[in-house]
Amino acid sequence: MAGVKDGLLVLLRHGESTWNAEGRFAGSTDVALSEKGRVQAHAAGARLKGLELDLVCTSSLLRAIHTWEILSAHRSSTTVVMALDWLRERDFGLLEGEKKSDLAARYGAEQVEKWRFGWKEALPKGSGETFVQMRRRVLPPFEQDILPRLHKGSNILLVAHGQVLRSIAMHLENARASEAKDYSMDNASPLAYRINRQEVECISL
Repeated sequence: MAGVKDGLLVLLRHGESTWNAEGRFAGSTDVALSEKGRVQAHAAGARLKGLELDLVCTSSLLRAIHTWEILSAHRSSTTVVMALDWLRERDFGLLEGEKKSDLAARYGAEQVEKWRFGWKEALPKGSGETFVQMRRRVLPPFEQDILPRLHKGSNILLVAHGQVLRSIAMHLENARASEAKDYSMDNASPLAYRINRQEVECISL
């Protein structure tokens, strides 16, 4: 439609959590930001300070909510904010709280990589979500609630988690399952897309 501007989607993983710092699987467990994570959130706030936002959606987990609260202190404008349960991190089941280094010693580093990046790799004793199961939770509401706003020209920030944001980025870029490891999400480092009904373009902010 003439006159409708492109939408802007910014994906932001939360700042480092205390379990990130210890090399543990956090997943759906509600853990706090580390001091480094709070510093990272402030840096992201300074970086995004001048960006006009129509909507901010955070995960319902506190490390994402607190990242936004810190980031928002750098902003002067009022933005609609929603905490959404479908943006919560992948449930890693029995792996949550375990150190990745300990799991690698027990099961081998290759197996740990499969649990992290394999689309259909089952977690121990069938606990938690596979990557595909998480995608089936995340992508329908993204397509139904977020994409239509972007197609109408909204600027939207999603503050969530590595696995969730990886799944969205891969979906937007039509990436293959074998490329999952290439879509690493660093803590508090924004990834932006210019979006309209015809194309999706990854851009620098």
